[in-house]
Amino acid sequence: MKFTCTKENLSYALDLVSGVAGKQVNLPILTNILISVEESVVRLITTNLEIAVQANLRAKVENKGSFTVPAKTLTDFVHLLPEEQVEIELQENEVKITCCTRN
Repeated sequence: MKFTCTKENLSYALDLVSGVAGKQVNLPILTNILISVEESVVRLITTNLEIAVQANLRAKVENKGSFTVPAKTLTDFVHLLPEEQVEIELQENEVKITCCTRN
């Protein structure tokens, strides 16, 4: 799974969905965001079992796939990146985030 998008769009989509992810929950998966990568759309989905939020993000998709990542960790990290292209890739069950310069 691999995709590239702008930091601005990714940050906005993460802000929309990360507020629903629980902080003190009995199920740790509820603190995560599901990132589902399809043809040219990346879907960010989170739930607290009462409400679910989904944000769609346009991206350049190289490989399809899906995975979950802790909402707070990902959101905080993306906010620290410079205003450039962001490449997110899943490598052997680890998320690799690279900030790319624009061409």
